[in-house]
Amino acid sequence: MGVERGTDFVEVENGQWFVNALRLKPRGVPMFVYPLGTGRKHFIAQIDQKTVAVIRWIGGGANCWIVRVEGFMWRVTPDMPTSRFSAIKFTPVKGFKRKDDARAEVVRILTEMPPAPTIAS
Repeated sequence: MGVERGTDFVEVENGQWFVNALRLKPRGVPMFVYPLGTGRKHFIAQIDQKTVAVIRWIGGGANCWIVRVEGFMWRVTPDMPTSRFSAIKFTPVKGFKRKDDARAEVVRILTEMPPAPTIAS
């Protein structure tokens, strides 16, 4: 798979990856770890002891788990709060009502990561 010079993203079904993330990110199934002092309201996904995603609880009015996968941008869908801004097509974070859904999405995104592209000359 070749990428034209100046292209920064690779499109996938539910979002896009930064090209450099595909080249540099470790691959495999992540292990979830709770950092000390977070009270189980924040945990990270690691592959080969490198952080690849962060999941944290947001209370208050949102009451959801916010997920950020390093190097990945979610496509904005109508059910996302960001969708009220028509100019925003992708977002680096996504909210989930259940922690298990958030973890499953992280695993799915990381295990379905496309191969690193080569730069077309």
